Amino acid sequence: MRWLSIDQIAELTRDEVITGGMLPKLSACREALLNGVKRVRILPAAVAASLPDLCSSRISTARR
Repeated sequence: MRWLSIDQIAELTRDEVITGGMLPKLSACREALLNGVKRVRILPAAVAASLPDLCSSRISTARR
């Protein structure tokens, strides 16, 4: 799934679409969002090495 709302987490859990190891991941995402984090991502382990680049990259709008 590309996008998922907080409300959908409960629905998909109830309908057993989301199970097993995804439950704690989505629970942590839900808590983060409810506590002010603007956006979360769950990445496959195969791309975990790219995480530092995702976290540190910024678009610069400053002119020199």
